[in-house]
Amino acid sequence: MTAGAILNLPLSRVRTPKRRRPPRAVVSPLATARFGVDSPWPKVRYSGSRARGKAYERSLVKPLRCWSNARKASLEVGPWIRFEDINGLGFAQPDFLIFDDDLLWILEAKLTDCPEARDQLLGLYAPLCHHLWPKLVQIPVVVTKNLVSGSKGRPIHKLEEVFGLPQQEVYLWHFFG
Repeated sequence: MTAGAILNLPLSRVRTPKRRRPPRAVVSPLATARFGVDSPWPKVRYSGSRARGKAYERSLVKPLRCWSNARKASLEVGPWIRFEDINGLGFAQPDFLIFDDDLLWILEAKLTDCPEARDQLLGLYAPLCHHLWPKLVQIPVVVTKNLVSGSKGRPIHKLEEVFGLPQQEVYLWHFFG
């Protein structure tokens, strides 16, 4: 029985979800990686929750720029990384990278916290950044506005709090924007 028959709607009114290729969340053994390449895709205009997520991501730029300037660190906003692994050619775009002496802050912004953010950080961005900058100590941080009941990660309210805490797999920064 079709969805239209269950809801008593004509088939022309039933929308089927678009199938998207899932993003690569894990990098297999890397062959090459290159930092600072141009976007492989054209610009798109988001709507709905994606647009709100992008707006939240943009709201982080100014506070992060102020914070990194005060520390004499370098902030990279949305850099592209081109890589090749056993699955072929791939591209990754961490939301923010902060180069701070011997530290590399990898920040992934999400409007609402979700496990995919940690998967991206630990399975994709961390291995790529380790391949590109093996001598830097990585600090992976999920930045989120909305927490959920299953939120995982060491909660912090300011980035500086990381220095007084034991090393964690992922930190969770609750930033209101």
